[in-house]
Amino acid sequence: MFESTLSIDIKRKNYLDCIYGKLKPHIKLADAEVAYTKADDRVYLSIACEDGFKDVMHLEIISQLAEIYAMGFKYDYLKKKLKINRENLLVKTLLNTMTVFDSNNDKKLIRNELYGNKVIAIDGFFEFRLKGVKEKWDEIISLTNENSIVFSDDRISGEFLMFLLDAIPEGEEGVKICKYGNKIELFDKMGKKIKLIKPVGESKSPEEMILFNLICLAPKKVLISDEEKYSQEFLNIVRKFF
Repeated sequence: MFESTLSIDIKRKNYLDCIYGKLKPHIKLADAEVAYTKADDRVYLSIACEDGFKDVMHLEIISQLAEIYAMGFKYDYLKKKLKINRENLLVKTLLNTMTVFDSNNDKKLIRNELYGNKVIAIDGFFEFRLKGVKEKWDEIISLTNENSIVFSDDRISGEFLMFLLDAIPEGEEGVKICKYGNKIELFDKMGKKIKLIKPVGESKSPEEMILFNLICLAPKKVLISDEEKYSQEFLNIVRKFF
């Protein structure tokens, strides 16, 4: 019988909720037993399945943890340590891009650290076992903070954003942005709706959410339907950087 237990401070319960949501299809497939409990100031997710599913389940748990660390915890870490003195949409897009930048390598390093661990205090593991990954992020933070104007001047913020986006390999051939009421959707060049990537952690406005997805999709071309439905700042960012 394979067993694994994850826990986290209740204030960061949303991360464990996210992991649980992503694991549900695999839990169902393995007919695994699950316990989601609370004790004092922590929440716990315990999963148990037959040994025939242990390798798949363990690798999937590691994969979801790596995603949480590389995208959610990294975003929080950067936001806390960077000298950000304002939070307009351009600055938020820059911070999201810094989070996505090199995240695949981050996930690889994190998975290597996680492998073999079956009982994980998610927040504690981040603090004490991912020092190498955090040192890598600290280098970016240090370089950015040396030029504190990066987050206080739109022109410098834009130049840095362009630099990071140019380093992300191109993905989708083209996407179209459409707004229906308060909801914004993305469609590929064939007109098929693209399933949006939901950022882990801090909630985002619909426009920030779409910009986050554009960062991840790295399209070669972006079309905007009914431009009058969006904020001018959103339009300026899409036109200039995507």
